[in-house]
Amino acid sequence: MAYRFGLLRLDISAEADAHNAQWLGPMTLGIEITCKPLMRACGLGNNDPQHPHGISSAIEDALEYPMPPDGAKIVTQRLDKDALGAMSIFYLRQRGMGVGIDSRLVAWIGAIDRLGYNNACAECPGLAREFAHKQSTSSAMNVISHDNGRWKTIDSKVIEIARILVGAIGETELHQIASLRRRLEKHSFKPYKIYGNAILVRAPGKLREARQWANSRSQVAVISDTAFDGGINGTSRRWSVIAKTDIFDRTGFEREANILEASKRGISVSDLENLGLDCGGNQNIISSPEGAGRDSYISDEELLELVIAHTKSGTTV
Repeated sequence: MAYRFGLLRLDISAEADAHNAQWLGPMTLGIEITCKPLMRACGLGNNDPQHPHGISSAIEDALEYPMPPDGAKIVTQRLDKDALGAMSIFYLRQRGMGVGIDSRLVAWIGAIDRLGYNNACAECPGLAREFAHKQSTSSAMNVISHDNGRWKTIDSKVIEIARILVGAIGETELHQIASLRRRLEKHSFKPYKIYGNAILVRAPGKLREARQWANSRSQVAVISDTAFDGGINGTSRRWSVIAKTDIFDRTGFEREANILEASKRGISVSDLENLGLDCGGNQNIISSPEGAGRDSYISDEELLELVIAHTKSGTTV
C-alpha cells in the first residue's frame, strides 16, 4: 500500500486540531517536525537530524532511514526541498527505485539546507564545484516546494522532486521550472539599524525573502516580521536570527531566548516547549515558531540585546 503524504497545521485553532488528528497517530512518520506536541504524536518517530544536532539533514538521512510500513502517513510541518526531498526518497525507495537516486545531489541539497548556500560552498567545495553549473536543479526544487499553482498538492510536489532526484527531468525543463522563481529586487531590504556586529531588518510579510537577502550580506542578522504569512497556518509575528557559527553562540542564544519568551508569558521553559512555543532551527538560522496564536512575545529590542550578547566582538558586518 502506498504512503500518504501530508502537511500539518501549526496555527492554534479547533480546525488545526481536527486537521492534524487525521494525520497523526501510531502509523505516522514525521519529517522535520520541530513543534514538540506534534512530534510526540508521530508514532513512527521523526526524521529530523538537522534541528537537534545540525550534522545531517532529512533528505540525506532518508537514504538509509528505516522504511515505514506500507500504508504509513509521512507528514511534515514545512514545505521546503529538504522535507519534500526526504518524502520523495521514501516514495522512490518504496517503489524499488532507490538505486537510481543521485546521492551527490542529495548531499548538496542537504548541505545547502543545513548551512545556507554560501556556507555550503565554503564547507563542501567539491560538491560546490560539481553543481556550480547545475544551479537550476536546486532552484527548481525550491519552486516546486513553494509554488501552489502548478503543483497544488503535496503528492504532486513529491512526485516531481522524485523525478529530479533520479534524473528523469532534463536540463531544459529544469531551467524552465527554475525561471518561475521570483527574483529578489536589488536592495529590496535595507537594515533598519546597524548595531555593532548585527543588523536589524524589519520585513513585514517577507521573512523568507529577507533571510535570503541577509544571509549573503551580513555575519549576524535579525529579521523581524510582524505579518508572517504561514499560508494555511495563518498570520503571525515571527523573527529569525541568521549568524555565522564561528562568531555566534547559538546554543547560548537559544537557551536565553526561550527563558525570556517563557518569562514574558508567565510560564516555565518546559511548558513553553510542551506548547510548541519555543524557538529553534538549524546551524545558522534560529526562528520563533510560526502559526496564528504562536506569535513571539520578545520585542525587537530585546531580541537584539540577546543577539549582541551572544556575538563575539571584533567582527564586521
